[in-house]
Amino acid sequence: MAYFGAIAIVASVYVLWREYSKFLDGELLLCRCFLRALSDYREKVRCYVETPSSWAAGYSDEQLSSSGFLKGLIEGDSFAAAYRECDKPPYLTEATDLALRNCFERLGEGYLDTELEVLSLGIEKLTREEARLSEALVKRRRAVGCVMGAIASGIVILIM
Repeated sequence: MAYFGAIAIVASVYVLWREYSKFLDGELLLCRCFLRALSDYREKVRCYVETPSSWAAGYSDEQLSSSGFLKGLIEGDSFAAAYRECDKPPYLTEATDLALRNCFERLGEGYLDTELEVLSLGIEKLTREEARLSEALVKRRRAVGCVMGAIASGIVILIM
């Protein structure tokens, strides 16, 4: 019976660690989704002077579509309004949120050169945040795995 309990503890710790890893992956995925979207929009604006609504109609991303961000743009909202009204996942980091809000609030205020500059600044900030998240993800996943493994080992030793 003690072996069954030990296996159950180790399995539950492993499941918890996997869920935490999914959470961390979600942070990085969301940052990358917005980074790809801004990069694509910048290229479409630079080459074709495309409006946000026509760009959003032709752009596909599951995460941004399910949140309602692309739908808001298609309906004619500004980037800032669409971002405020979309359903942001709880794992959106504060730095990513701040970079996106700053970028989206300034979009639509000027001429093409200003728009491209704002987009480039937003992309630069998101690229730095994505690199920071990528590096932190490995460290956090490893640290939490070690701590949870040590706790599980301690409990198993106490049970046995």
